Amino acid sequence: MNYSLSSGSAYDSTDFSHSSFTGAPSGSTLSGGTAGGGSPVYDSGTVTLTINGTAKAVSYGNGDTATSIASKLATAFAGNASVSVAASGANLSVSAKGTGSTTNYAYTFSDTYNSGTFSAPSFTGSPATGSLTGGSNGRSTSTNVYSYNIGSSGYQANGNVQSFTDSVMGSWSYQYDTLNRVTGGVASTGPNSGSSDCFTYDNFGNRKVEAFSTTPCRGTLNTTTWATYDTNNRFTGTTYKTVMAVGNGYDLAGNITDDGINKYAYDNEERVCAVQNSVGAIQYVYDASGNRIAKGNITAFNCNIASNGFALTAAYVVDHAGQQVTEFNGSGTWQYSNVYAGGKLLATYTPPMTLFHFNDWLGTMRVTTNADGSQSNCWTSLVFGNNYAPCNPSVSDTPDLHYTGKEHDVESGNDYFGARFMANRMGRFMSPDWSVKPKDVPYSDLHDPQSLNLYADVRNNPLTQVDGMDTSLQMSTARKVGTIARGRLTTLSEWT
Repeated sequence: MNYSLSSGSAYDSTDFSHSSFTGAPSGSTLSGGTAGGGSPVYDSGTVTLTINGTAKAVSYGNGDTATSIASKLATAFAGNASVSVAASGANLSVSAKGTGSTTNYAYTFSDTYNSGTFSAPSFTGSPATGSLTGGSNGRSTSTNVYSYNIGSSGYQANGNVQSFTDSVMGSWSYQYDTLNRVTGGVASTGPNSGSSDCFTYDNFGNRKVEAFSTTPCRGTLNTTTWATYDTNNRFTGTTYKTVMAVGNGYDLAGNITDDGINKYAYDNEERVCAVQNSVGAIQYVYDASGNRIAKGNITAFNCNIASNGFALTAAYVVDHAGQQVTEFNGSGTWQYSNVYAGGKLLATYTPPMTLFHFNDWLGTMRVTTNADGSQSNCWTSLVFGNNYAPCNPSVSDTPDLHYTGKEHDVESGNDYFGARFMANRMGRFMSPDWSVKPKDVPYSDLHDPQSLNLYADVRNNPLTQVDGMDTSLQMSTARKVGTIARGRLTTLSEWT
């Protein structure tokens, strides 16, 4: 439109006779306007995406948008053998279907347009060139993530483990008394190099002293823990509670009710159903088969859920053997799931990763790795499962299955063995052993008087024997102890 054109000005006419500035139009009208053909002109052309040598072109025209073109390109690559292409709005996501560094495919965008009318294409891909990233080759060499070696010289003639080398624990040598009770060990390499772990016992298999220090196991020991006992093999005093008796640390059935660190309540099946200490109180819940299936905080120290203020913190799904398969938190949100084979924990899936477990010959967890074989964490502990510690405390400990594969209760420091709880700091169980079928001395072997002590952990020979998980599952065995040194495991290395 050649509109009319004029100019004017205003100024201070009181003090001035004319304006300081005036306009000078070039003419009375605009010029250059011509009548068009009456129809709008739209750009049209193609956008081509080439990935790994495969080119797919789509056309655009009136009504197309960046979103519609992205959708067309994703559709064009549907069924491609090399890549998957997905559209989200105007963005494209390209993923290689293969693996390895060769799948970091190159890509390019190109386009055509109506260059007679337009100076540039209406649509272009950005960046115009590049390549996929993240594809990498697997390691061509194996990596030893965990190993231990007992060797033929690592056993005494009767099968007691007397030395081993462990890639986490280092090299240890052990001694025994004439009753096959471990009396001491010394580390020559590893995290405890130069330290000795020494023990003394009474005639009935009660551990009187543990001394873990740099002092050798002879002469005067630097006592770490001590205990005295009555004629029923119950504590009369310990490092943590100097006076103990029935009504003051024990109930009438011989279960520990107060060890100086924790207080315990038991249900009618003599299972620990509540624990209280300086941090708070927690209750354990069992199913009809005796499997622990939940725990939660409580405000009153008793096992009556209806009145103790129970607030669920964890719930478990267990398999037919009572093994913990899945854990949910108190809100019902899935936390992790475990994978077992032959009764052994192999792996744990905890979002967003899968962890693989590597154990020593006793089943004690020593290393976990990520799916790519890199180490996630490792754990050290002494022979009775005490002094348990992660190599990297900042890494989440999932699940808490440690000493001989049993669950470590962080809230109490004890280990859950199904039928009973193990007080690893004292190297013995909190309750006497028992049998489903009434017996004078359950699971005893009169050829071995040390078996008459119903509180002792595997007759104080924890390097050679492991305790069963649940008395009720072991009725057909002579004892809840299975010796794994027979046949003599010598070396195990786990490779990825």
